[in-house]
Amino acid sequence: MNRKNDLTIIWVALLTVIATGALIGFFNMSMQTLMLTVVLFVFVVSRGARMATDVDRAMLAWVIPVAFIAKILGASVRHYVAVFVYNRSADALVYHRRAAEIYADVWRSFEIPVITSRGAGTNFMEGLTGFIYVPYIPDELGGFVIFATLALLGQMLFYAAYRRALPAAGLKRYALGIFFLPSLLYWPSSPGKDSIMLLALGTATWAITGLFQGKWLSMLPILAGSLALMAAIRPHVAALLVGALGLALLASRAPKIGGGIAIRMLLFGVVGVGIAFVAVRLSAAYGLSLDTNSLNEFADSVTDRTATGGSQVAGRAVTSVADIPQAALRVLFRPLITDASNFQIMISAVEGTLMLGLVILAFPRIISNLKSLRRYQYAALSLFYTFGFIVAFSTFLNLGILARQRVQELPYLLVLLVVLTLPKEKEEPQDDLDEFAPDPPRYLVGI
Repeated sequence: MNRKNDLTIIWVALLTVIATGALIGFFNMSMQTLMLTVVLFVFVVSRGARMATDVDRAMLAWVIPVAFIAKILGASVRHYVAVFVYNRSADALVYHRRAAEIYADVWRSFEIPVITSRGAGTNFMEGLTGFIYVPYIPDELGGFVIFATLALLGQMLFYAAYRRALPAAGLKRYALGIFFLPSLLYWPSSPGKDSIMLLALGTATWAITGLFQGKWLSMLPILAGSLALMAAIRPHVAALLVGALGLALLASRAPKIGGGIAIRMLLFGVVGVGIAFVAVRLSAAYGLSLDTNSLNEFADSVTDRTATGGSQVAGRAVTSVADIPQAALRVLFRPLITDASNFQIMISAVEGTLMLGLVILAFPRIISNLKSLRRYQYAALSLFYTFGFIVAFSTFLNLGILARQRVQELPYLLVLLVVLTLPKEKEEPQDDLDEFAPDPPRYLVGI
C-alpha cells in the first residue's frame, strides 16, 4: 500500500473517531444506533469500493467514507432540529412513530396496512416506512440514520450516472457537490419523502444514462420501477423526469442503441406510456382533470397555500417567458444571504448565494458552452428537467418549502454547473467505464 492510501486511511479513521464522539456526546446516540451506523458504514463503503473504477478509485477511497460520516452528522442535526426546534411536530417523527408502532407489525403479519392520513403520497410513505422497519425497528435517531443511508445510495447513483455519461474532467467537482452540498446532507436525511425521492431519482437517472448507451433491456425495468415509486410519492416530479427524458431523446444526438430505428421508436413508446401513467397518477393524487382551467386553479391554490408562514416572499408563477428569470432565482437559489433571518436559513442562504455567484462569474463560459449540451444527452435531460422544475415550482412562494423541495433538483443543477463551466476543450463521454454494479438488478436487491 502506498503512502497516499495510508494517509487516506488515517484521515478517514480520524474523522470517524471525531464523528463518533460527536454522535455519542452531543447527539446522544444510543449503543444500538451506533452499531446500526457501523453496519451501514461497512455496507456503504463496500458499495463504494465496488463502484470504483480506475478513473476514480483513489478519490472514492476517501470520498465515500467521509460522505457517509457527513451524512450521518446531517441526519443527527436534522433529528435535533425536529425534536428541539419543532417540538416533535416534524413529519419525519410522525412517519417514524406510526411506522414503528403500527405498520411494521402489520407487514410482519403478511398483511397490507390500511392507512388513512393527509394524502395519497403521505399514506404511501407511512406504509413504506413501516415496511422498511420490518426487519428492525430502530429508535428515532436510528430511523434518521437508515433514511439518510438510503438517500446517500441515491447520491452514489447520481455520481455513477455522471461518470458514465459525461466528461471525466468534471468528475471531481461533481463528486464534491453531490456528496457534500449542505442541502443534500441535511434535508434528505430523515424518514420521509425527500430521502426516498432522492433514492428513486438517482436510480431512475442511472438507468436513463444506461438507456442512452444502449442498455435498454436491463435498464427499462429499473427505470419503470423507480418511476412507479416516484409516482406513488410525488407524481409531479415523476412527470418532470419523464418529460425531460422525452425531450432529451428528441433534442440530443440519437442514443447508440442496437436494433436501429425500431428500438428508438420503442423507447419513445415507453416514454409515451410513462407520461400517460404519470398523468393518470397525477390526476388521481390531486383531483385534477388535466384541462387548462383545472391546472390553473390548482396552481393558484398552491400559490395561496405557500404564501404564508415566516418564509413567504413576493413572486408569481411562470405564465410567460418574462416570468422565468425571477422564478429561476427564487426556485434555484433563494434564500440568499439578504433573506436570512436565523441560523437555519443562513446555512441554506450561504449555499444559494455561492451557487448564484458561481453562475454569475462563469456566465460567459456557460453561454458559450450551451450548444455543447446536444453532445451529452444526460446534460440535455438535466437542462429540460431544470427548466420544468422552475416552471412547476414557481407556484411556491415559501423559501423554507423551496429549500427542502430543491433537493430533487440539485443533482441536475450540479450537472449543468459542472458541464457548462468546463474548459472549451472537453472530452467525449466515457463510454468504456465500468458499471456502478456489474449486475444492476442484484445491486438493487442488495439495497
